[in-house]
Amino acid sequence: MNQAAAKPRKKKKGLIYDLKKHWIMWLMLVPTIVFFFIFNYIPMAGVYLAFTDFSFKGGLFGSPWVGMQNFQTLWDSGRIAYLTRNTILYNVAFIFLGNFCQIAAAIILSRMGSKIMKKTYQTVMFLPYFVSYVIVQAFSYALFNSGSGMVTMIVRTLTGDTGFAPYATPSSGNTSSSSSTSGSRSATGRSSTSRPSPRSATTTTRPPRSTARRSCSRSATSPSRF
Repeated sequence: MNQAAAKPRKKKKGLIYDLKKHWIMWLMLVPTIVFFFIFNYIPMAGVYLAFTDFSFKGGLFGSPWVGMQNFQTLWDSGRIAYLTRNTILYNVAFIFLGNFCQIAAAIILSRMGSKIMKKTYQTVMFLPYFVSYVIVQAFSYALFNSGSGMVTMIVRTLTGDTGFAPYATPSSGNTSSSSSTSGSRSATGRSSTSRPSPRSATTTTRPPRSTARRSCSRSATSPSRF
């Protein structure tokens, strides 16, 4: 018992000792720390926007402070339960459907016999993660543009100019016809208003026949006072 109690206790080695001994491992951890600090902790300053009346002129820290007024407006709108439900359902759907689709795609690719097709599908699936969507849109426009796209030109050379004609919406034809008819109507309306017809002039000077007949009949039937 005395010999066990007489054994010296091992000193606890602290963080400084671990840094000196395993400095290479800590140095490898620096890029990860910098990454999370830049992309996860610095954007947390955007929480400040929830308490301001944001304007582009004032910017992030130049907008007026409103406190809890934005949250009060959200609560008074009566849609906070609806928005919370949609947020939870979307997250659950993304988690389960995303994992299911990823596992299913991995199983399907592993069962494919052709290595060339397997590599092609893998490249197509992972390409959006390495290329910006702006570049993908530029490539798609260059390939499938209805006027000068590469696929369009190939189809036109094989099938002729009428093989890949751009689609004309019915609204465009209706607008052109309506504009032409409206123009013709306006032109005819102007011509009719600028030149009065001779019938209108005669009707204004001569009284109607019905009123003349009535006046004659009244004068013939009424007795004379003399």
